[in-house]
Amino acid sequence: MSDKKSKLAAGSIITLLGSIILRLGGFIYRFILSRLLSTTGYGLVGLTLPFQNIFIIGASGGVPPAIAKYVSQYKAIDDKEMVHRVSITGMKMMIFMAIIASIIMFLISEPIAVGMWNKPEALLPLRLVSVIVPFSVLVGAFRGVFQGFYQMKNIFYSKFIEQIFTIIIASSLVIVGWYAAGAVLGTALGFLVSLLGTYYLFKRDVNDAYLDEKFPKISFREELKLMKEIFKFSIPVVISGIAEIFLYDTGTFFIGMFLPTFFAGFYTNASAIARIPLMVANSVSISILPATSEADSLEDKELLKMYMHQSYRYTTVTSLPVSAFIMVYAVPLMVLLFGSEYAKGAEALWI
Repeated sequence: MSDKKSKLAAGSIITLLGSIILRLGGFIYRFILSRLLSTTGYGLVGLTLPFQNIFIIGASGGVPPAIAKYVSQYKAIDDKEMVHRVSITGMKMMIFMAIIASIIMFLISEPIAVGMWNKPEALLPLRLVSVIVPFSVLVGAFRGVFQGFYQMKNIFYSKFIEQIFTIIIASSLVIVGWYAAGAVLGTALGFLVSLLGTYYLFKRDVNDAYLDEKFPKISFREELKLMKEIFKFSIPVVISGIAEIFLYDTGTFFIGMFLPTFFAGFYTNASAIARIPLMVANSVSISILPATSEADSLEDKELLKMYMHQSYRYTTVTSLPVSAFIMVYAVPLMVLLFGSEYAKGAEALWI
C-alpha cells in the first residue's frame, strides 16, 4: 500500500513540478508579449483565448482522459491488443472532430469579429485559431496515451517543447511585424513542433517498447462499439471542461462586445494568475486517473479509497495557501509580471 501511495505522490509531484515550470513558461510568454505588443494588441490575443480553449476542448471531446482510463485499465491486465485499439481508435475520433471544429472556427470568425464585436482587427487572429485546433488535439491524444502508461515525464516533455517553441516563434513573428496575428500563429506552430516531438516519444516509449507486435485490424462494427465506449466516459469530461470555460472565459467574450480591446488583456492576465492554485488539483487529477483505473480493473476497493483520500489531502493542503497569497499580493503580481499598464487587472484578480 505504501508503494501505491508513493506512486501517486511521485506522479503528482512530477506533474506538479512540470506544471510549475510550464506555468512559468506561460508567464514568460505573456511577459514578453505584453511588452512587445500594445495593450490593445495584447488584448486582441486575449480575445482569441476563449475560442482556443472551447474548440480544443470541444474537438478533443473528452477523449484523452478516456484514452488514459482504458489504456491504463487494459495495460493492468497486459491486454496489448486492446491498448492498441483504444489508442488508434481514440486518435481517429479526435482527428475527425478536429477537422470539423477547425472548419466551424474559420466560418464563425467573421460574424464574431465584425458582426458581434465590431472589431475587424480581431478577424485574422480568430481565423488563425482554426490552425491551432488540429495540432493541439492530436498532441492531446498522444498525451492521453502517456497518461494511461503513467509516463508523466513524457507529458512534461511534450508540453515543454510546446512552450519553448511557442515563445520563440510567437515572439519572432511579433518582432518582424505580424502583430497579434503573429502571436496566435506562433501558438499554432508551437503545437506543430510539439506534435512532432510527441510522436517521437510515443514511438520510442510506447509503440516500440510495448506495442511491439502486429495486431489484426478490427471491423468497422467493432470500432464503432469501442468509440461508443470511449464517448460514454468522455461526456462528463467534456461537460466539466466546457463548464470551466464558461466560468473563466465568458467574461473575455463579453469584454469584446462591450469594452475596448485592451480590457481583454487586463482580464486574461489576471485570469492566468488566478488559475495558479488549479495546478495542484490538475496535477493530482492527471496522476489519479490511471491509478484509480488500475485499481478498478484489479477490483481493489481499499486501494481505490486510499487514492481518493490522498488526492483530496494533497489538493486541500496546497491550494488554499496559494489562493490567499494571490489575493493579498494581487497588485504587485500584476505589475511585476506584466508591467504597470496592467495594474488595473488586479481588481479582477482579487475577485
